[in-house]
Amino acid sequence: MSVRVSSVSFFTAVCYRSWSNSCCECVSEVVDRYFHLGGKIACVIVGRTENGKKGVVYEEGNSSYLLSALKVASYFTIVIPLLLLIVKAVIRYKNQFYVIDPKVELEGDLQIASNLIEKLKQLMPKIQKAEEDPQIEWLSQGRNQVFRLKEASFLVFKMCISQDESVIRDRFKNMVEAKKVCMTHELDLVKIPKATMFDLETEAGTCPVIAEESFDIPPTESAQEEIYRSAGKLGQVARQLTTFIAKTGFSDVTWRNIPILDSSPTFQGNRRIALIDLEHMEGSGDGVLGSWRGGVGLVQCLFCEEDIETVLNEARGQHVITQRQAQDSKSQGLQQIQSDQALFELYQRNGILENPRKPITVDLDTLGLDLDAV
Repeated sequence: MSVRVSSVSFFTAVCYRSWSNSCCECVSEVVDRYFHLGGKIACVIVGRTENGKKGVVYEEGNSSYLLSALKVASYFTIVIPLLLLIVKAVIRYKNQFYVIDPKVELEGDLQIASNLIEKLKQLMPKIQKAEEDPQIEWLSQGRNQVFRLKEASFLVFKMCISQDESVIRDRFKNMVEAKKVCMTHELDLVKIPKATMFDLETEAGTCPVIAEESFDIPPTESAQEEIYRSAGKLGQVARQLTTFIAKTGFSDVTWRNIPILDSSPTFQGNRRIALIDLEHMEGSGDGVLGSWRGGVGLVQCLFCEEDIETVLNEARGQHVITQRQAQDSKSQGLQQIQSDQALFELYQRNGILENPRKPITVDLDTLGLDLDAV
């Protein structure tokens, strides 16, 4: 599933993010950087080759004013740019590219049947009022309505009941951007659900709706928290998720929004994490350390000291947080782990984990209360 153009512009810079670059690819990057003065660059996606052409995704590239000025000054030497132009022409002749559309990649083979669209139209009055109906399985109610239809449990529908339809459109743009970041930075353990957006025609007007792939995961945040606890060390996926946060500004990081897909405690290999709520991308620092919106931050979601160190080191390397913030966050994270462990052991001793509805009995005589004074 990809959208192609005949070729990438000759003067569009091409970059390779993989560490296994060949000598030719390294030379190509150096030459392309020399002629790049700003604007889009084409990032080669590892493993995406069709008919001898390498797949690329466009992203914004930066070049400092000073560096650009030095480049332009060197162009007047004529000899240097002429030689590099020849090298660039030879390399580009031997390497052909096609453009991948992240939106098409996000949609994949997901299609919404016409009967489901008609069903949504019929149920719209109840959806807008967040009313119960046997055909609707509510997942979230409020400014955004999130639900499944009983006849299509493999899909999650998201819509905004306010008049500001940009909320849903911006949310879908975030998903497209997330897909592009995962592709360009090789974040194979971070999973964005397949999704598409369509306009639903109703009596009140046009309503944009996101339909996305539904993952088989426990619905409650407490259940997700327990999965993180029992999973132990996450390792590589923790690093990849930190990179994702750094590149996108994903800020609402809490267990319910980043569920573990491979949730069995006995799972072997690298676990995967799904990103099922990408509405808020307002700051990488908030995504790592927590935010006022209620996102606890990635550090506070972890139960392994080594994972916390991995996240903080990656965040520092991406210039998301400072050394002081990393030290303070690690201290807080370790204190939280100790506190959670003590509470977990208390629950175990009292059988609360086996029977959450078990009544708590307290011997009032041990509390030293003067009940007659009440």
